[in-house]
Amino acid sequence: MVRVHREHKGRLEESGIDELFVFSPWPPCALCLRERYFGIGFFLVLVCVTCLSGCASSPGSLYSWGSYEEQVYAYLKGESRERQIDALERDREKIELSGKAVPPGFYAHLGLLYAETGNNAMAMACFEMEKARFPEDTAYIDLLFGDYGN
Repeated sequence: MVRVHREHKGRLEESGIDELFVFSPWPPCALCLRERYFGIGFFLVLVCVTCLSGCASSPGSLYSWGSYEEQVYAYLKGESRERQIDALERDREKIELSGKAVPPGFYAHLGLLYAETGNNAMAMACFEMEKARFPEDTAYIDLLFGDYGN
């Protein structure tokens, strides 16, 4: 049995199915709920909410990558180490001014570049910064210390 209001009795008698319904004032009747909540307006609102929720902005990246990825690629291609150091140092300054974090591996790569140009003091400083900011990189950094620490 489905509950409907007495006001809908005429509609049900016209359709010839009034024997399936119980007339009561409460709880809300099925016909009222259908008209109120499942009309065209309901579906329009549902579509709008769904579309707008898809347009929500993402929180963004935790790190500011700058040209780090391009410099790693340049390193693998064998391009000038000094040019890469300059680009990464500029990126580091911009990242610090923006308030975002330097990405993992940034200081390790910069240290590697310094070590290959013969500046072992700067290489060690960069390696220490990488270990301080990303403790999970310690094993890799210790491997680099072994190669460039002398």
